[in-house]
Amino acid sequence: MKEKVNLLIIGTQKAGTTSLFHYLNQHPDIYFSEVKEVIYFANDEHYKRGEKYYHSFFPKYKGQKVIASSYVHMLPNPKCPERVKAYNPEMKFIVMLRDPIKRATSAYNYALKNNWEDQNNSFKDAFNKENERLASAAPNYDLTYFYNGLYYKHLKHWFEYFPNENFLIIKDTELRNNSKEVFTRIFDFLEIENNVVIDTSKNYNEAVEVRSKLIQGILITTNPLIMKTLRTILPRPAKLYVMTKILPRLRRMNSKEAIEKETMVSSRSENNFSDESIINYFKEDKEKLQQELNISFQND
Repeated sequence: MKEKVNLLIIGTQKAGTTSLFHYLNQHPDIYFSEVKEVIYFANDEHYKRGEKYYHSFFPKYKGQKVIASSYVHMLPNPKCPERVKAYNPEMKFIVMLRDPIKRATSAYNYALKNNWEDQNNSFKDAFNKENERLASAAPNYDLTYFYNGLYYKHLKHWFEYFPNENFLIIKDTELRNNSKEVFTRIFDFLEIENNVVIDTSKNYNEAVEVRSKLIQGILITTNPLIMKTLRTILPRPAKLYVMTKILPRLRRMNSKEAIEKETMVSSRSENNFSDESIINYFKEDKEKLQQELNISFQND
């Protein structure tokens, strides 16, 4: 592929990025990577392999105006802005945001279901372990549920490398309640045909329970053991097929539909959340987000 990727969905986890990925993939002018979560810019080992490796995730590109990929943990990763700018200084970004406490709760439950989080750790235990987890040389952002929700902090870092107008910020409630208006905004932002009808009848964020947490943890596409094994024993085309076809199918086989149970927040508003230390953790960041970017989660 000679063209550059020119659109990234950089976050955030559990805020509707999976649905957005599938919805935008319906537009004829947008071509997404064959793997939804491409960790190239966020992973040192992948990044060292260079642009040719990154472009191998786009084998079916046929001249679409927008070439896109996604990784929900790019937003909080401090290495990503500089790397992305070195690759394409004209890059555009879509950022999906969700009430930070609800998002943290959902991510925590997701980690429990996938056997990433110690089953003995409560939500507050995870909060108390946050600094320790962030101190790692390579933090696992699947487990930094709270830090990931400091949206203003992370966006401000990205704004040091790219102008604000290169970012389109959307709340999950907007996509859920006003999808037609959201798609018009997105298509205008990308300067592509904005009259394309998008089918939003399917919910791609349905909660699931896993039959085996051990197997589910192994089958996650970004699992380092899986990636190392695939890289060692398979040629690139076969590896891509396994990542895009085989692993997702095995994950579906290991899952069953469930009613999502948000252990700490559920459907309650953030105003009813009682843990002061967690509420205060987000307070200053939320205030700046509202003051400078006019984004509030008060009625979400």
